[in-house]
Amino acid sequence: ATTAVSSITTPRLLLRPFARSDTAAIASHCGDLRVARMCRVVPHPYGIAEAEFFVDQVCSRADGRIYAIVLGGHVVGCVGLESISGESATLGYWLGAETWGLGVATEAAGALIDHAF
Repeated sequence: ATTAVSSITTPRLLLRPFARSDTAAIASHCGDLRVARMCRVVPHPYGIAEAEFFVDQVCSRADGRIYAIVLGGHVVGCVGLESISGESATLGYWLGAETWGLGVATEAAGALIDHAF
């Protein structure tokens, strides 16, 4: 089963819990219609209030592990596991459009799964 860790590092990335100071980056990425269209639960338009709700409510749920994806010192996305039960979970992620195609999601998801199971 999973145990929350404070952060996970890979050669390029830092996965860490979201903080209130991340809301501008979250709103910027999720406010991009290209990103919102790829997510089943991201509303559009998406602003600071939605980002604050995400950090305060969604990221604190007991049934999941949700991490900011940090590349080059900047939050570029999110990766998480939800509905964790035994050796199974639902993997979810979103990335800012500027990082699409760079292998960031693959690297982040692999690291999270390695640490979770």
